[in-house]
Amino acid sequence: MAAKTAGPAIWMEQKIHKADADACRADVARVPELIDHVDGLIADGVIGDAEPNAADFQIAPSVRLLMALDQLRPLIDGRPAADLALKVVADFRGRVPAGLPDDWLPKQPAASA
Repeated sequence: MAAKTAGPAIWMEQKIHKADADACRADVARVPELIDHVDGLIADGVIGDAEPNAADFQIAPSVRLLMALDQLRPLIDGRPAADLALKVVADFRGRVPAGLPDDWLPKQPAASA
C-alpha cells in the first residue's frame, strides 16, 4: 500500500511546500548567509549564553541538522554557530553523504594563510 501511495504523496508534498529543484538550490545557496546571521546573533548576545534560551533551542538544532549534510558541514564547521549547535545538540547520530549537485554548493572562502 505504501509503495502505491508514495508517489502521489511525495508529489502533493512538493506542490504544497513549493519544493522543487530551483527552490532547493536557492535554499542551499543561502546557507552561508544564514550561518552569518546565526553568528551575528551569538556575537550580539541574543543566543549562545551559558544558559540556553528558547531561541537557542530553536536555532541550534536547525544548524546541527545542516551540519549532518556532508556537503554543507564545511561551510559551518569552526564557526560560532557550529559551536552552539554542538553544545545544544551534543548527541546527533545522523549524517547525509554527498548527494547534492556540486554546482548547487556555495563556494567556500579561501583559507587564510
